[in-house]
Amino acid sequence: VLVACSGGSDSLALLYLLREQGWPVEVGHLDHAGRPDSQRPADFLQELCTRWEVPFFRRRLHVDAWARRYRMSWEAAAREVRYAWLARLARQRGALLVTGHTLEDQAETVLMRLLQGCTLTGLAGVFPRGRPLLRHTREELQGQLRARGVDWFEDPGNQDSRFLRVRLRYEVLPLLKELNSGVLHHLSQLAEDALDLRAILRRPRALRCMSRLEFEEFLHDRWRELGPPPGVRFQRWQAREIFEALPSPGWKNWNLPGNFWAEWDG
Repeated sequence: VLVACSGGSDSLALLYLLREQGWPVEVGHLDHAGRPDSQRPADFLQELCTRWEVPFFRRRLHVDAWARRYRMSWEAAAREVRYAWLARLARQRGALLVTGHTLEDQAETVLMRLLQGCTLTGLAGVFPRGRPLLRHTREELQGQLRARGVDWFEDPGNQDSRFLRVRLRYEVLPLLKELNSGVLHHLSQLAEDALDLRAILRRPRALRCMSRLEFEEFLHDRWRELGPPPGVRFQRWQAREIFEALPSPGWKNWNLPGNFWAEWDG
C-alpha cells in the first residue's frame, strides 16, 4: 500500500498502524510549498522511512501558481495536484493508495457538500475505499501516537479560518456536538446511506425510464469520464434542463463548462 502521509497525526498514525500490522508499505508526500519551512515534514518522513527501510517518494509543487493558472482556491488546487500526483505514483508502483481520513473528515465533508450544494449521492462524502480509518476519531489516533511517544506536525493551514473546512471544524462542529454528542456518527451514517443510494441509482436503465435522480447520477458519471479541467464543475441546473428534454423527440444541445457540450437527438 502507498500511504499518503502529510506528517500530521491522522496519516502518521495510519503509517505506524499499517507497518505494525505487517503491511508492505510505501510513503508518498507532496509539499505544497505554502510556507518557507514547508519541507520540514518531508525531511522528518524521509528520515523515518530511511530508518525503517521503507520506500519514500516526495515532491514539491507550488500550489499558488497552479491555483492562479486554473482560477481555483488554494485549498481546491492543493487537493487537485496532491491526488493527481499520488494516484499516478500509486499506478506506477502497482500499489493501493490509502489516506488517513477520519470520522471528523467525513462529517466535515458532508457539511461542506450541504452548504455548497450537491446531489443526494454527493452526501456520500469521503468514499471508504482506501480510507481504513474512516470510522475512527482524530482523538483516538493521536492517543495511539502518544502511546508510542511519537510527535506529529500541525499544518498551520488547519488553523486558517479563511478555509470553510477549518471554520466547520472549529466553529460549527463543536456547537453541533453540544446539541448532540453523536453528531459525528450520525453524519457518517448519512454518508453511508447516500453511498448505498448511489449504487441503487446506478443500476442500468434506459434513459427515458430514469428518474431525475437516476439521470443526474448517470450524467455526473459520464462527466467525470470526460476528464474535465481542474476546478470545472458540472451544475445541477444543467442536468435538470437536459433531463426535462428527454421526452422530446426533437434535437437539442447544451454548452457545458470546460468546452464540452451535450446533445439529445431524440
